[in-house]
Amino acid sequence: SFPTIKLDDARTEFFTDAEFGALIAELPDYLRPPVTLAYWTGWRMRSEVLPLQWHQVDFDRGVVRLEPGTTKNKEGREFPYDVLPDLEALLIAQRAHTEEIERKTAQVIPHVFNKNGAPITDHTTAWRSACERAGVLGADGKPKRPHDFRRSAVRRLERAGVSRSVAMKLVGHRTQAMYDRYAISNEGDLREGLEKVADMPKGPVHNVHRLSVRYN
Repeated sequence: SFPTIKLDDARTEFFTDAEFGALIAELPDYLRPPVTLAYWTGWRMRSEVLPLQWHQVDFDRGVVRLEPGTTKNKEGREFPYDVLPDLEALLIAQRAHTEEIERKTAQVIPHVFNKNGAPITDHTTAWRSACERAGVLGADGKPKRPHDFRRSAVRRLERAGVSRSVAMKLVGHRTQAMYDRYAISNEGDLREGLEKVADMPKGPVHNVHRLSVRYN
């Protein structure tokens, strides 16, 4: 048998809505659409969002899909974007923008997210600069990462009461253990949960305000 070393270095960073808004305001125009999709879907920025092509967006059904074999766990995935009005408006606007570039340049642009028609291959520098200007930093004082959107999406689904089986399919976690790594709760989440308990209808047991105990 071989000795094993337990590493306890899992990240716990996520984006609040306010942090996301501040980041979007500082990003260049061409990065705002893919970053927004990554924030809402929790999909991986570099390997799942940026490579998206138009044949993966079904405007009739209102879904965007990842083909089997293209994701980290090799499973296909669908996200019904038309349920979220902001996301639906974003993809419609992105399609119109792409068609305008196609007319001007007389070319077919396969990628959903592009920079003047060209695929976006590097976003690191622009991302870090935007995070620094927006003050969106992690506990280590460094810019938060696009991968932190995965925890943000899981946290949002958990707070909305979405079943874990559905949430795992939306974000792309195959196992419960992996999903649990991303289900981050902070003090505000815990307090919000207890406030829901406090607002529940009061039964007879809740009417007992004081319990007297006699010690010998």
